[in-house]
Amino acid sequence: MIIDEQKKWNEKSFKVSEIAEILKCSEQVVRREIKEGKMKAFRVGRSFRVSAVQLNEYMTDALEMEVKQ
Repeated sequence: MIIDEQKKWNEKSFKVSEIAEILKCSEQVVRREIKEGKMKAFRVGRSFRVSAVQLNEYMTDALEMEVKQ
């Protein structure tokens, strides 16, 4: 059961607006992070999407950088 839920989470993707809400920042900040290559994303039409795996990786990297400072 837990494995199935983890698999569903890993397959999920988020819109820029959803990521902004999760990270408590503006959509502009999310788009800038994508443009600068700090957050990996893919396009669906004209919109960006970020997979749950990539979002988790981004948050982990950000936390590690914060701890180093």
